[in-house]
Amino acid sequence: MSSNDPFNFGPATPSNFGTPATSGFDSPATSGFETAASNDWDSGASTPAGALPSPPVIWLIAAIGVGIVAAVLSALFGSAIIVAGLAWFAAGPVAIGLLGLFILRDTKESAKPFYARPSSTTLFYYGALVAAFVGIIVSALQIANWAGRL
Repeated sequence: MSSNDPFNFGPATPSNFGTPATSGFDSPATSGFETAASNDWDSGASTPAGALPSPPVIWLIAAIGVGIVAAVLSALFGSAIIVAGLAWFAAGPVAIGLLGLFILRDTKESAKPFYARPSSTTLFYYGALVAAFVGIIVSALQIANWAGRL
């Protein structure tokens, strides 16, 4: 490359025909599309090669489990204020946080081509909301019962 031609727009001679052009910074010219895969905001590949993207239902199942466990623990052992408080925290911020993770990951997956959301995902989503709500209410009632007896 000559110093007076920084963009290598010289004539196509047999010596440089077929070689990629270089930018003025002595690196191969790129269109920006070659590095698009490395700009993924998730640290790992979430969909294996050849698999169709689908909703990350595991986060909904975890939220349902946390909500149910919190409701059962609070109903059985809610007279202990520590158990009721931990159950409220698990059913409230933890289960709702898991729902938020599902929404975040589902939005990422739905941006991919060939995304297909099964109808059961909506059932899991509302099931997680109900489980969290029941866990919050049962534990909050136990906490209110404890506070009323002070």
